[in-house]
Amino acid sequence: MIADLGLSKQLTDTPTNSIIAGVVGYIDPWCFENKRSGDKKSDIYSLGILLWEITSGHSPYMDIGEQFISYRVGKGHRENSIEGTPPDYVGLYKKCWNVEPKITSKNLISIITNTIKTFDWNISSPKEKNDNDNNLDDTELDRLVDDIVKGFGVGKDEKESFKWYDIASKKGDINGHFEIGECYYNGIGIEKDSIKALEYYQLAADKGLNIALFNLAKYYYNNNISNKFTTSFDYYKKSAENGYVPSQYYVAKCYHNGYGNKKRNKKEALEWFRKYQENDGSWNITDEIKDEVNEPELVKALNEIVEEYKKNNDIGTTKKFDFNYILEKYKSQSTRIFNYLKDNQTSIQQHYEVVIGTFYKEGFGVKKDDKESFTWYNTASQKGDINGHFELGKCYYNGIGVEKDCKKALKYYQQAAEEGLNIALCNLAEYFKDNEDKSKAFGYYKKSAKGGFVQSCYYVANCYNIGYSKKRNIKKALTWFEEYQKNDGSWEISEEITKVEKQLTEYSDQKKETSLSKRLSLKSSRSSSSNL
Repeated sequence: MIADLGLSKQLTDTPTNSIIAGVVGYIDPWCFENKRSGDKKSDIYSLGILLWEITSGHSPYMDIGEQFISYRVGKGHRENSIEGTPPDYVGLYKKCWNVEPKITSKNLISIITNTIKTFDWNISSPKEKNDNDNNLDDTELDRLVDDIVKGFGVGKDEKESFKWYDIASKKGDINGHFEIGECYYNGIGIEKDSIKALEYYQLAADKGLNIALFNLAKYYYNNNISNKFTTSFDYYKKSAENGYVPSQYYVAKCYHNGYGNKKRNKKEALEWFRKYQENDGSWNITDEIKDEVNEPELVKALNEIVEEYKKNNDIGTTKKFDFNYILEKYKSQSTRIFNYLKDNQTSIQQHYEVVIGTFYKEGFGVKKDDKESFTWYNTASQKGDINGHFELGKCYYNGIGVEKDCKKALKYYQQAAEEGLNIALCNLAEYFKDNEDKSKAFGYYKKSAKGGFVQSCYYVANCYNIGYSKKRNIKKALTWFEEYQKNDGSWEISEEITKVEKQLTEYSDQKKETSLSKRLSLKSSRSSSSNL
């Protein structure tokens, strides 16, 4: 079948049950509905796509993700005709696209030949119609028609394709320039050569071919070229203003993100997003338009999440505070918040990588992915983010997204602790407690407790109460238990406080009795001495 572009077996007159193969945009929707490869009838649809491609200069449905093409085409979506194309020619390829009635292969050759010979061949460059060098002669036209028709079931020939594009380019055909650029860029029928690709793209772009301008924009954006963002934006903008719909989306994104040496411009971004939507752009950008309109709300939500995250690492979980509360609060907006943050690194002032990593770890707005979370935490740590150090240590300690490694965990916990992160100090204390180093464990607990980490207040109290590392001190134990309770510690410790208070009272009474006994003993001793 034509849609195979030569990748499958020769065409047969009857449908087969083989798996559909080929370039999705060229395949008859009948094949998707029936899960078959195709026959001559389905090739007529594919031929219609090829005839449309001749006038457009590019492959079909380039602005639709390949995974969505079959669905959209199955629902009746087709490419729009190119401005300046003769109506008879448009009618021809649209007949090829018809589900019913279809043109039969028997009368197809004469229809194509008669239709093509009725108009000036230079379809895509109406400004140059009077330039005879840009038109194919009758012999070349006959050859082209013959190739199109006889191509049924024949394997594709990229070298032959390149040859014809080269002839077109040498004759000054704007689409020939573009297609040669495509060949050089992708290595189709010729050795890959990005420099030559750029040269031919530029030739077509200079003559105003929108798709060439679009490809140039992508070329500059994706390659390390001086002023690449500015140049890329200029090409996107020019093709967008000329009506190239995919470019309108990218112009909107440039304004949205502040690319191309442009300051972020919410008004321009919204205008171009809406223009893309009004022109039936293939991507669903309803959420992006909403995000643009509601940007202040999303920024507010993100900043609130960041502040709560920092608070969690400063004081820990309490009865009144839990970081999970804020994630639950914005759960319904999580996807929009996540996507907005991914596209707008400057939307929060600090800890960007840590927040993204946390979203992956918690599955907030994105599928939970521990490995991706680890990657973001690692990036944050490499940038010197104190919270990145801590989260990386936690990953290594618990084997989250990476193989468990306690030595590396210790290294990163210490980095964060040295910079005064309370939660890291507490986790270090836990680490040394597990490794039977009582002195270090107590020291880190006490340091984080003094810094305001509520959970550590309880651990310090418990250390004093049981004499862990230090001599038992009931009075200090009570002080730290009360500090924990005063700061809304999560655990209910009223009974422990009552018990310690009772012990302290008993100890105090015992001490008083001991003191009184000593005084009485001393008095008795003095009295005995005076009698002597």
